[in-house]
Amino acid sequence: MSSERLLETFLELVRIDSPSGKEAEVAAYCAQKLSGLGFDVRFDDSRSVTGSDTGNLIASHSGTGRGRKLVL
Repeated sequence: MSSERLLETFLELVRIDSPSGKEAEVAAYCAQKLSGLGFDVRFDDSRSVTGSDTGNLIASHSGTGRGRKLVL
């Protein structure tokens, strides 16, 4: 990742108002970016336990090797 692209991504993220428990917009931003990179994206139901406005973002991408899968 180039330092310019890294800075651009960082600045986009910090512009999103996301106090603790109100991270849904940041999660949606990340989900959109990951989906655009070919990841399968889903949210779990942890928000019912944590009281947050979003669940944990889970992204996975199948690898090219046998039995390989990346999960973030």
